[in-house]
Amino acid sequence: MYSLIYAWIDAATCPIMLIYGPAFVVYMDGPFKYMSWMGNNIVCLYCGSFAAVISLLATQFYYRYVVFCRPEVMNHLNGWKLARLFLPSVILVIIYFTIVKFGMAMTVQKINFVKIPLEIFYNENSEKVQFFGPMYYGIGENGEKIWNIPDLLSAFGCFLIIVICFSTISFCATKIYLQLKSKSTHFSAKTIEMNRQLFVTLIFQVSFWNGKCVKTLKMRLVTENASRH
Repeated sequence: MYSLIYAWIDAATCPIMLIYGPAFVVYMDGPFKYMSWMGNNIVCLYCGSFAAVISLLATQFYYRYVVFCRPEVMNHLNGWKLARLFLPSVILVIIYFTIVKFGMAMTVQKINFVKIPLEIFYNENSEKVQFFGPMYYGIGENGEKIWNIPDLLSAFGCFLIIVICFSTISFCATKIYLQLKSKSTHFSAKTIEMNRQLFVTLIFQVSFWNGKCVKTLKMRLVTENASRH
């Protein structure tokens, strides 16, 4: 279900990332890119979907942790109460969406800064196309760096959400592994193999998502170094 929703958001956004100096923005190349209100919210929703991915992965790990390590908690997750598991994910997506929308919004400074690269590389007008993203600092009249505190705090907030989710995944994965290892004699070979496959699948999903983050970070570092020369 989530994959279908994400596919529709991605198709509506057609996101393109632009990394230029201290700016890292995602701009919309979809059918609503010149519609201020619509494009504005779709781009923010696309950014929020990243929080949804990692938080849902954390939810899966937490559920497996409860099943194996805290079975007494399962009494609070029966029937409709299972929806409680997804409440943190919903909250994190809303927070992420809000951070991007208000903390990384289009400003005159950003519009002017990315105007040239958008025109040269993508033939787009920064004053019309919808984009969001942090610009960590600006350049003063004397060439000094002027740090953009709201953008820095917003970027840190998004980073903190990712760290919280990854910390939850790491904690739960470690506990699950140790529990399976210590109780291996109490489970049948079929049960152990099934849980091992599920555990490996979840680890693979996290590794794939983490790989995308590392790739983006490498792009950021390479572009930053190139902009200095």
